[in-house]
Amino acid sequence: MSTTPEGKVKKQVKKVLDELGIVYFMPVNTGLGKAGVSDFVGVMPCGLALFIETKATEKDMPTELQKCWLRRCDRARAIAIVVDADNLEVFRDAFSNLEVFRDAFFNLAIDHLEARLADAPSFYRYL
Repeated sequence: MSTTPEGKVKKQVKKVLDELGIVYFMPVNTGLGKAGVSDFVGVMPCGLALFIETKATEKDMPTELQKCWLRRCDRARAIAIVVDADNLEVFRDAFSNLEVFRDAFFNLAIDHLEARLADAPSFYRYL
């Protein structure tokens, strides 16, 4: 069975995500789901949500629904990106040092929680 060009990119993205310990799934739109949802939905070890739309080449553009979804994810402070065969190595390099993401995100999250929960003495602090 032959693989489509986009299928080859998805296979490589899976490999990178597995190597980096990123938890992910690939939603299948059965008609009951949300149109435009990314090909990969994941959580990075630092807790950041990750949405990846895959395309065969940079000439293959996301649909309007996919663009809308990625913009909504980006506004929600998730990482929302398009990966294709032309930028696959950039994707791999950018995510190869997840400790930087984890440390920066963790410190911001602690500062934010401490500020928000300063007046909530009954909150159990697990961090």
